[in-house]
Amino acid sequence: MTIRPIRVILLLIVLGFVAAAVSAGEGDRLQRALDWPQVDLSGYERLYIEDVRVTDPEGPERKRQELVESVPERMANFILFSVDPDLFDDVERGSPGTGDKGLILRVELTQYKPGSAGARFAMAGAGSAHLNLHVALIDAAGGNELAAFDETRTFAWGGFVGMSRGITLMEENAAKELAAWIALGKGEDPDAVLQKMKYVALQGPPEAPHGTIYILRPQGMVGAANRFRVGIDDLTLGQSKRKRYHVVYASPGQYEVWNGGDKKRWKVRPLQVEAGGVYFFDSMSMKPLPEKKARAKLDQCRLAREIDLTRLD
Repeated sequence: MTIRPIRVILLLIVLGFVAAAVSAGEGDRLQRALDWPQVDLSGYERLYIEDVRVTDPEGPERKRQELVESVPERMANFILFSVDPDLFDDVERGSPGTGDKGLILRVELTQYKPGSAGARFAMAGAGSAHLNLHVALIDAAGGNELAAFDETRTFAWGGFVGMSRGITLMEENAAKELAAWIALGKGEDPDAVLQKMKYVALQGPPEAPHGTIYILRPQGMVGAANRFRVGIDDLTLGQSKRKRYHVVYASPGQYEVWNGGDKKRWKVRPLQVEAGGVYFFDSMSMKPLPEKKARAKLDQCRLAREIDLTRLD
């Protein structure tokens, strides 16, 4: 009669250990940035984030081509929205024009293997995902390389963790670490960088006409351990965790907000954004929430990420 409760307790202990191990905290990510080549970027006031290049020779043959083909823009956006905009006069995606001055961040994926979520679920180590990067900082005016390094990553967790997370989480973590690396090069104190990685510095709404979209996941027991991704159109905002919310500033127009995993979107909601409009969505159901109820729930949550889509207009 006592076997079943003991099994439950052991399972909870194992799950807690796995959750703690997988969620390698911001401190670990900051340490990676500190271990990379340090470079003085204090003289640069403009940052160009180029679309990520997939130079994996097996890239065209990889399964999950929808991820391989979309990663250049997706990961560049991850980096764009992870860089503290206060560190530069201007941060933009793309390459500089002839004669432009500034700093170029160039990322190549020398191996990009999404792996198989189903295989990871069945057995730890099977269907592993691989993300190998070559990163370089380049002076836009002179073309000389200021710093460069290579990074090799593997994700091979099994069970539900291995099934629900994978290559796009690796992309996002790498983007955060690259943003931290650049902040350190601009002279930011490591403790200040760590706090920004943990809590996200508020940027505030843009001056341009826009609507504000909240995607939140308040306190609740049902599905509390589940983590999934939320996004708007082709942009992944990040993981949806309990007692967290994302906020997006978007120009007036038609959008789709969604949740899902690496492989596909699960629930999609169309949204017509009006200037001055404020919209609230529950991240688990992707159903609209009444404003009064939603604002009360926001008080229970902490900001996960704030993104200004008008910067892409």
